[in-house]
Formats: sequence, C-alpha cells, structure tokens
Amino acid sequence: MLACAPVLFLFARAPHEVTFNILKYPTLYRRLNWEGCTAHDIGIVTDWVNSSPSLLLVLLALAGLFFIKKSEFDPARRAEFRLCLWLVVSVGVQNIFAHPTFPQYFVFMIPFLAVLGVVGFYAVVARLGNPGRLRTTVILLMGITALCLGNTFYDDRDDTTWRQLEQVANKVKQVTPKGAALAAPEHIYFLTNWPVPPGMEHEDAHKLKLPPAENARLHILPKAELDERIKSGNFPTTVVCSDDDFVSHVKDWHVYSQSDEIGECTVFWKWEKKDLAPSPKP
Repeated sequence: MLACAPVLFLFARAPHEVTFNILKYPTLYRRLNWEGCTAHDIGIVTDWVNSSPSLLLVLLALAGLFFIKKSEFDPARRAEFRLCLWLVVSVGVQNIFAHPTFPQYFVFMIPFLAVLGVVGFYAVVARLGNPGRLRTTVILLMGITALCLGNTFYDDRDDTTWRQLEQVANKVKQVTPKGAALAAPEHIYFLTNWPVPPGMEHEDAHKLKLPPAENARLHILPKAELDERIKSGNFPTTVVCSDDDFVSHVKDWHVYSQSDEIGECTVFWKWEKKDLAPSPKP
C-alpha cells in the first residue's frame, strides 16, 4: 500500500491522466509504429541462452530444483524454495507480456534464481566432490563467472555509453543559449538539468495520434507538430539519439548550420539563416 500511495494520490487529483498512463498506454499504444515488435520480443526472451552468466545461473537453479525435489527438506523450508520458483515464473511471464519487452525488465528474477542456484551449486559440489571443502570450487565458479561477464563488455547491441551521454550533455550546455528551448530525449534533459518544454516529457508520446483536446490534456506533442516546430526555429538546439532517419530529416530541413555526432547522438545548433527567429509559442 505504501508503494501505491503516490499513484493513489495522483489518481485522486487527475484520474483521467493516471488511467491513461498506467492502463491505456501500456495496453493500447505502447507498440505503435514498431513493425518488428514481436520479433524483438522473441529475441529478448530467448537471448538468455546466448548470455553465459544467465545460462550458468539458470542451469544451477534447475539443479537446485532437482536436488530439492529429491531430498528431504523441512516443509517450511521447501515452501520457501517453492516461493522463489513461483516468483521467477510470475516475473518472467509478466515481462514476456509487456510487449515490447527489454532485458532490464528481467533483472528482478535474478535474486530468486540465485537462491535456487546456491542450492544447485551445493548439489553439484556434493555430487562431484567433498561438500565440506568448498573454497576451491567457489574460486573456480567465481573465475568462470568473471570470464563470462567479460564477454558482456564487448556486446555491441547498444553503443551508447554513459561517458558519451555526458559529452552530449556538455555540448548542449555549451551551444544552447541559457533558458532557450531544447528538443532532446529525456535523458539529455536530466543530464543537463534543462527545462523540459511542454509535450517533451515522454519521447514515445510523439508517436500517438489523439484528438487535439486529448493531446493538450495529456501534455502530448505529436510527431508532426514537433517536426514543424523544429523547422520553424522554435528550438535553438535539437538532439537526436539512435534515430538515423530523423537525423537525415533534420539535415534535409536546413534549419541548423552546425552539428556534432557523439556516439549514437547528433547535436544540431546555430540556425542556418541569420534572419530565422523562433516562432511564437502556440
């Protein structure tokens, strides 16, 4: 109840907005304009097989379940292990149906898998050697885990790094007039501590196509209107991340004379035409 208190408080103040954000958007609008959403989800859900640490953890957890089933445990202790199993299953099922889902959603399964994995590790050691001397086996397992984790440092699925984002934020602060409007993803607003223009609070909201009154009520800025504001010079600086098509569009509009590519982000600034002044705010 404590965790839900902020949501209940906001619901009492604005039931329509809270209902849209918590219920309508995830169920009806979240996967709009994403043609490969299902293939993406299948890849994420099965990718644990390609991750050595995840595969090792799951195999040890399965060994733990097998050991618990074959051994005589106190009923109360067995119930605790069964709870871990059902928490893993329930969190996994919930994340599968998120559609689209992402790897970070499954992090909450790890503590409960780890409980079962410890039992499985003990069972394997007991089967292969002397369970009373675990030091060598623990060191061996830690070494294998470290080697497995080393592979993740070279995973090129997402080239964006924290250092690059900091460089983008510093560039934005360097080229943007103080207090001027900025068009950027949410994390750039956060890193620069820059004021967020109305309608720019949630990048994915730009893809929604709702009636004008609903857009105003929910603080939604449609993609077409955002494009027009950039073309009209409403934003002295525009930042585009992980969207090559949009970068090409901004370049074709010939609004900015300067740009800088930093990792997966491109920063545009300095209006190309000297007589181009920001349009009045709607």
